[in-house]
Amino acid sequence: MTGSRQSGIVLTPQERREEQIAQDRRNQYREIPAETVRKLFDHARWLTSEQRAGRRLQESNLELGNCMLDGVDLRLAEIPNARFTGSSLRFARLSGADLTDAAVISCDLDNSDFRRAKLKDALFLDSSYQKADLQGADTEGACWTEADMAPRPDHDL
Repeated sequence: MTGSRQSGIVLTPQERREEQIAQDRRNQYREIPAETVRKLFDHARWLTSEQRAGRRLQESNLELGNCMLDGVDLRLAEIPNARFTGSSLRFARLSGADLTDAAVISCDLDNSDFRRAKLKDALFLDSSYQKADLQGADTEGACWTEADMAPRPDHDL
């Protein structure tokens, strides 16, 4: 039998390598503060309840540096001046979000959804946006420096 046994599951050498890479990736991020987790959860409830429960995320200067936020749902969030430095937001849902004057530095935003987002005067530095959807986003005054927007082969997702 090839591979190792982990919780009754046999992994191939390739699967073991992929699992190790994923674990290493998770270990490089800091834990999200409990208060921020609560705000993100309340915002998710607000979205899924059609605004009848929870609370919309409305906070200036939100600090989300070095956080694993893959798949986070920040649709319609109002977070001007937010700071994302060294964070992963792959597959993040940011459509309609207000990220005016935000700083996004050294982040992974591959496959993220920025449709109709307000990105006015935001700084995007040394980050990856491969397959990101910016359709209808307000990018007036936004600065994109060293942005990687080249498509990747599907196997790298």
